[in-house]
Order: sequence, then structure tokens, then C-alpha cells
Amino acid sequence: MFGYGFKEFFSLPEFDAILFVDDLGMETINQEGLWWRTPRISWDGNTVSKIERGKLHGEAFTPFDQVWVPFTVDLRTGDCEGSVYEADMRRAIPIPRPRD
Repeated sequence: MFGYGFKEFFSLPEFDAILFVDDLGMETINQEGLWWRTPRISWDGNTVSKIERGKLHGEAFTPFDQVWVPFTVDLRTGDCEGSVYEADMRRAIPIPRPRD
């Protein structure tokens, strides 16, 4: 749902777009509408450190290790490297459902 829970926004004049940031991820709009949306980056919180050369650098919080983990988003595509949410989900152990 566009517009729910955004805590920051940034003008991206080189892409003629606006970047919106919430606690879980990011999305951009341009004159045609929604341009891209990142996959989920964080469990509950991220910070933007800097934006330069078409990349966003930030940190995302993981409650499992209680640390902030760096990530990078390609502002041309929304691709994310270093998503702590995806890394935590890959290391999760599935719990089988009990049988009735």
C-alpha cells in the first residue's frame, strides 16, 4: 500500500524520481507511477547513510544478533545487496506443523 508508514523521503533528480523509506524497505515513484520496490530489507528498522553514484548505502537491524548490518540498494533497479531479512530467513530452521 503506497504511502503507509514512510519515515523518510529523498529526491532523486538524476532519475526524475522520489525515494520513500519505511522500516522494512524502500520504493520509488516517477512521473509514470511506481517505478520499483525493494524486497524486504529489515525486520524492523533501517537507516540511510548516504546516496551517491546511483547507490544508496544504509544499515538494517536484525533482532537475532541485535546489530545493524550494512546494505546497498541500486537506485536504477531497486536491487539490494546485504538484506539482513533475507539472510536471516535463509538461516532459519523450518518448524514442521504438528499433525492432528
